[in-house]
Amino acid sequence: VILEFIDITLKKHKNVLSKKDEKISTEEINENSIKNDRAKKIIKSNPKSNEIMSVDEALLMNSDNIKRKLIVETIKDDAFKYLRLLKKALNDSDTETSHYAAVAVSEMKRKMTISIQELSIKYNENSDDILVISSYTNTLKQYVESGLLDKNSKNKYNKEISSLLKKLIDLNPSKEHFMEKIHVDIELKNYKKAKFYCDSFIEQYKNSEEAYLMMMKYYYVQNDFMGFNNIIEKLKHSSAIFSEKSLNVVRFWDNKIYSNDIMEGK
Repeated sequence: VILEFIDITLKKHKNVLSKKDEKISTEEINENSIKNDRAKKIIKSNPKSNEIMSVDEALLMNSDNIKRKLIVETIKDDAFKYLRLLKKALNDSDTETSHYAAVAVSEMKRKMTISIQELSIKYNENSDDILVISSYTNTLKQYVESGLLDKNSKNKYNKEISSLLKKLIDLNPSKEHFMEKIHVDIELKNYKKAKFYCDSFIEQYKNSEEAYLMMMKYYYVQNDFMGFNNIIEKLKHSSAIFSEKSLNVVRFWDNKIYSNDIMEGK
């Protein structure tokens, strides 16, 4: 629960498009072709051709032609924006829809691999260019977070991301770079590096709640509850401005310690 609190507090950016942005036009969708009752209500409530609906609503329609058309449109557009939809469509009961989705995912992986190769060459030619390093790092992160990689490939790319983030911290020690570096090192179970960058983060950003939260995450995954409690105390006595979620972490931990003390008769 505590780790979930910490991760929610720290999570600011996502490369995956939010559900509310996954929309399609209701144009050419005929109510009579829709089999699902809930979907019929959606169409009745959106009678104009320029109305939009979520892709989840579109998949509810149970119309094979509509679903196939939707997948084809994602192939024409940026397929990565509709990754959630494509993953869902891979298991669609209509074999043609699932086939279209598989083709779209394969094409997306092909383009991503080419993009990574091109960025790798650019990085080797411009190893101190922050824009090049950032672009390369973000592309690798997008691929890793897509859920399309096997364990070995994910591990390989995470190692490259960790190396790139070290370079970025050397060039521009921003909060975001520290947070990402520590996250990926913990993911790789490289706890020695994670601790080093946690210490460096706090040293450079003494009044940043994010720095303390990253150290808390490190101690928590290490099952070092004495260290976790010590960093909580340092956070409480620092000049850091607490967010509501950070306060929830501190209160939750304080209540847990208080409850344990009562159980132990302290």
